Amino acid sequence: MKVLGIISAVVLNIAIWGVIAVFVTVGLAAADASASTFYVAWAFFAAVIVGGAFLTIKWGKEGRRWLWRITLSWTFLFVITLVTLGLALVVLGLLCLIPGVRRWLAWCLVPPPPATPSIASADHPE
Repeated sequence: MKVLGIISAVVLNIAIWGVIAVFVTVGLAAADASASTFYVAWAFFAAVIVGGAFLTIKWGKEGRRWLWRITLSWTFLFVITLVTLGLALVVLGLLCLIPGVRRWLAWCLVPPPPATPSIASADHPE
């Protein structure tokens, strides 16, 4: 029974994070992301899946119970973090619709252009 609990927790971990990875991949494809972005995203999800499987097996051998709750709590923490980031970006995007805020952000974030030599000094080199 103990082995079945470990296997089910590992399968649940792989299934949940696999579905999240597929959704992220579809989102990246819709956003027309570069190939390197896909590689980084899949490397991240592969690390999470392998790390989660390793920890689930390790903790299962140690006799920890409720392994599936650990998997679900990691997933909920990740989703809550993404939703919070998304909401912050939506609010920032909506603020950028206001011209005064957009000018202020441009003033803060965009560096000034480099100084160019004047035409008069270009005509008379020293």
